[in-house]
Amino acid sequence: EEDYPSAKRLYDYLKNAGLNPWLDKENLRPGENKEITIRHVIKTCNYFIPLLSSISTKKRGDVQKELNFALDVLDEIPESDIFVIPVRLDDCENILMLIFLIIGKRGYKKYLFL
Repeated sequence: EEDYPSAKRLYDYLKNAGLNPWLDKENLRPGENKEITIRHVIKTCNYFIPLLSSISTKKRGDVQKELNFALDVLDEIPESDIFVIPVRLDDCENILMLIFLIIGKRGYKKYLFL
């Protein structure tokens, strides 16, 4: 909720660039099961772009669930492919946790952190 304006800006930017981004508040249809749909979208997407902020990284719930699921999906992605592209919205301190989780799953490789 708190990071929705940033998520919407990125969504609009990617859509205007000709890509097909997915954002729950824009793409989730009435009556759809949110958790099942989001898991399906994460499992079938080309890239997962978590938006990390000092608010989202300290909050329990959907953000952590989605990120953990994406890291599980990462196990199925060839090591040469980029899948998780985290975007840091502010000076959140917990970004190191994500870096260590990805490195722990993949070893040291090139990573792009925006």
